[in-house]
Amino acid sequence: MNAVTKKNKRLGGGNPDNTSLLRVGVVGAGHMGSYHINVLSHFNDIVFLGIYDLDLKRAKKIAGEYNIHAYSTLTSLLKEADAIILATPTSTHYNLARLILEAGNHILIEKPLTANIEEAHELSKLATEKQLKLFVGHVERYNGAVQELENLVTNPYCWESRRVGPGSRRIEDSGVGLDLLIHDIDICLRTFKGEIASMFASSVNVPASGAYEDVINAQLTFADGSLATFFASRLSHRKERSLTITTADHTLLLDFTTQDIHLYSSGEAVITTLPKEIRYQQQSSVKRLMIHKANPLELELRDFIASIYQDKPVDNTVDLKTLDLTLKLIAQAKERSYPVANA
Repeated sequence: MNAVTKKNKRLGGGNPDNTSLLRVGVVGAGHMGSYHINVLSHFNDIVFLGIYDLDLKRAKKIAGEYNIHAYSTLTSLLKEADAIILATPTSTHYNLARLILEAGNHILIEKPLTANIEEAHELSKLATEKQLKLFVGHVERYNGAVQELENLVTNPYCWESRRVGPGSRRIEDSGVGLDLLIHDIDICLRTFKGEIASMFASSVNVPASGAYEDVINAQLTFADGSLATFFASRLSHRKERSLTITTADHTLLLDFTTQDIHLYSSGEAVITTLPKEIRYQQQSSVKRLMIHKANPLELELRDFIASIYQDKPVDNTVDLKTLDLTLKLIAQAKERSYPVANA
């Protein structure tokens, strides 16, 4: 059997030829699913089979726009596919992912992996047992500015992230923690190497928006004394995705949206004494770094596909640690939840 034929999972196939392309499908044609569909439609190293969505009418409309197939059942798609992109509500991830893995398909699951850590571990274990790739869609990892952090940050003192914006009606089964905060937790755990000594979190909830938290303020203190603070909100009328990291050498300001990084460094203070006043001036410099900017989602999908063709190992350790810590912060925040009665 060809090394890249159906259910042999196209492992070790190297660069695919026209007769041995990976067959990929998307489950979920909503907001994120639509982004995946658009990006995959431009890939020439796969066969993009089509999509499955509970709303078959919507699936057919989108399929017609991209000249792909709208599957009426999940089973029919899984029988033909080698790999699946799962972009459905968080509450459906575990059951759908189990079906997909049991059918012998590699899978990329949009973050969060699942709604609880036990289910996440089960899926990771199942993928390992089935010798399948399980990717978690933490797309910010592929942000050009984020990828530069490893080269710029060593021994950080302080981390301050803000991820805020207007709420989205498309997310009804989770709060701002699993929607926004988890992005920054994931990047933080890749930046700070030490053990977490303590954590604190509080939240705000607008009753009219549902049972989930709308704002989270969280703080991590590491064993070496470094500090990370996070603010995530879907009540803001202004969108902001920013990160400030301070080290001994500089302060780094990262804009996730524009993929820009500015480095600030301070010089000596100059004090000038005049007859009637004393002038204080802090000398400083700022550098804007040149960042290679690409579509993070495209890079993520290409990495997923390459892991299958080249049989590269996928380690879910950080995925699980990120989810576990985020869920612990959410739980702690709920204990200090403050409803906004007049909202």
